[in-house]
Amino acid sequence: MGWNMISAKGSMFINENLRTCNLLELDLQHCGLNDTGGAFIANAIGGNETLLKVDMSNNNLSGGACSVLSEAIKKNNRIQEVNLKDNPLGLVGCRKLLQNGVIFADRNQPLPEHPYTNDWMMNQSSKSINDCVL
Repeated sequence: MGWNMISAKGSMFINENLRTCNLLELDLQHCGLNDTGGAFIANAIGGNETLLKVDMSNNNLSGGACSVLSEAIKKNNRIQEVNLKDNPLGLVGCRKLLQNGVIFADRNQPLPEHPYTNDWMMNQSSKSINDCVL
């Protein structure tokens, strides 16, 4: 579904159907998603039992969507990777994700021995935050 503009109505449709769908990967990059659409989709991610990877990069997701998404990731222990690169997550959004144990990592770097902490995140530039994959 990547590279298609998805409206709030489209996000609701995905929400209704993703819960019972047997997808392993969901590609929603460059779909024009905002916090409202992102929240609808995040709710469905939390209830899906097969999804392993989600790509929601290059959208317009910020703190509002991060709050719902972090709860969804917490509920769905099968999720292995969520790509939120190039979204205006901001420090508030990143903090919400960190509070639920989401580890920020650069796809091109090995994961550290110890997960990044709030202190680490607060010392990073916004470019570093935008280059993160969860």
